Amino acid sequence: MESLESDLNKLKISSKSAPITLESELILGEQIIQKIQQRKNREKNIVLVSLPEQIASTPEDRLSKDEAEVFKTISSIFPVNS
Repeated sequence: MESLESDLNKLKISSKSAPITLESELILGEQIIQKIQQRKNREKNIVLVSLPEQIASTPEDRLSKDEAEVFKTISSIFPVNS
């Protein structure tokens, strides 16, 4: 949130030196909305360390290998009793 406030303050300062137009206000508003949405998308992310970097020929293969490695790691921490 501090970053957004800082960005907003920078925009206010820079806008004092340049004339504000409707178009520039719309662009600034859109940039702020995008930043908020990006933060919202990341708010529940987790970071796993010490997992090997996956090497694959396609992004889909890499994602599949990443998912398998994450599942294996989580299963070792929280085993499922069958």
